[in-house]
Amino acid sequence: MKKKIVNSILSLFFIAFIIWQSPNVAYATDTGMAYTYRIEKPDNQLDAEIGYFDLMMTPKQEQKLKINITSLSDKEQTIETTLDSAKTNSNGVIEYNQKNIDKDESMTIDFNNIVTTEKEIVLKPKETKTLEVSIKMPEIAYDGVIAGGLTLKAKDDDTTEKQANGSRVKNEYAYVIAILLRENKNEVKPDLAYRKTYAADRNYNNTIFTRIANSVPTYEANMTLEAQISKSGSKEILYEARQTGIEMAPNSYFDFPISMNNEDMVPGKYVARVNALIGSQSWNWEEEFEITKKDADKYNEKNSALTQETVDWKLILAIVTGFIVIVGIVTAIYYFFVKKKKRANKAQKKKKVNNVQKKKRKSKSDV
Repeated sequence: MKKKIVNSILSLFFIAFIIWQSPNVAYATDTGMAYTYRIEKPDNQLDAEIGYFDLMMTPKQEQKLKINITSLSDKEQTIETTLDSAKTNSNGVIEYNQKNIDKDESMTIDFNNIVTTEKEIVLKPKETKTLEVSIKMPEIAYDGVIAGGLTLKAKDDDTTEKQANGSRVKNEYAYVIAILLRENKNEVKPDLAYRKTYAADRNYNNTIFTRIANSVPTYEANMTLEAQISKSGSKEILYEARQTGIEMAPNSYFDFPISMNNEDMVPGKYVARVNALIGSQSWNWEEEFEITKKDADKYNEKNSALTQETVDWKLILAIVTGFIVIVGIVTAIYYFFVKKKKRANKAQKKKKVNNVQKKKRKSKSDV
């Protein structure tokens, strides 16, 4: 009986573990790329060991870069190309293919204005073609770096997987090749600027964003940002955030997210106190901003609707299963000890009866 109880408990734990460990997100299957590329590094490449272009240029210089693209497919395919300047995303990471992020006002030389290429290239099965990228440098000399990237993506090369819950996961595959253009190696000192603070949402959570710009044409790394939000006229901290290891692209901005901890937005005037640190250099800002009633209503309604519609059935199932496991364990322990006690009482009672019978037999023999 004891062995059966132990086996039952282990079975309940095993079932709970399997249910809890089952993933509630869909993972894309890596189908691989149907083409590959190789860049031809020109003589003005600064580092021959890296896998992207880092070029030393001169004012008004014109140059063509060459990228050999090879099809690995038995079918004809079209490779689409896009060019974009380097930007900083809301995670504090540099990207080279984010057209949905606006350019910062400090950018005086736009990568897209001096670098051009074909919009697409058609490859026959197993064919290799050379894609040319044209550069035309501005007339005025400058310090720092003009940074951007070339994205290669097979046309319609994405997969859409339908999940059991009705959601869809779209996976896209692309190569991104950075292109960095310099005219000298002069040091450019960091210079950060405050742009604005505003309320919005991030992944359907009410969030305050503080926009900080890297206003010079150089990369910044290992930056630390801290921000505190208070009501205007008050020192009480309502929300705060800190992030380290931030990277910033040249002449780009970073929208630093400050979570509102799942609270509703309240219209009114607020103050953002922001501190930025790069090495031994620091910047501090204290700026007022406003959350309008229109914005508060919009984001509160949006987030409330999502909360009502989103039910994590896997979590509910795990909680119910955990409850059943606990009840099962308690019941099994109770059953085990009650049975044990009953057996002990029965044995003790039997022992007493045997003792009484022995005494009676002894009394008779004495007579």
